[in-house]
Amino acid sequence: MRGARGAVALLVLLAGCGKSAEPPKPAAPEPPEAVFKRMLAVYDAADGKAMWGMLSKRQQGESRKAFESIKAAPEGQVKELAEQLGTTSEAIRASTPESFSTVVMKARLKDAEKMKLYRDLKSPRVHQDGKRLRVSAVNSDGKFEWVLYLVEEDGAWKVDEDLEVEHEIQEVGGDK
Repeated sequence: MRGARGAVALLVLLAGCGKSAEPPKPAAPEPPEAVFKRMLAVYDAADGKAMWGMLSKRQQGESRKAFESIKAAPEGQVKELAEQLGTTSEAIRASTPESFSTVVMKARLKDAEKMKLYRDLKSPRVHQDGKRLRVSAVNSDGKFEWVLYLVEEDGAWKVDEDLEVEHEIQEVGGDK
């Protein structure tokens, strides 16, 4: 009898081990500013696979549709795009959205002036925009702004849209 009570007491103790009174809280998503900086680093590294993983489900769907329309375009159009990107039409047609993203980013890296704008971005600012966050940064002369719209999915901020904005700065009262 004494052994049975000891076994029951042990089971009661073990049943309570490792359990807290409150359920564990989910991890907080990476801060939006960090997502912006990580996306910038992924872009600079031309890592299409990593970039694809940072996109929202909606943006992945839109990107897939756009990529499929590129692949379905007439050969002349695909060949022209391939020349602009430094690849072949065959390579484009055989690629995935992720690998095509890498090709596009690598071609973009060859544009030194454009990449200089990205590398000159200041610290990002975050603003609420409906259900999305607008995270943006401008370069040092204020003429270029990169904007990411983020949505929360599965406990993480995902890029739902990105925009490049070129501002024309005019001096007030100047003759420009």
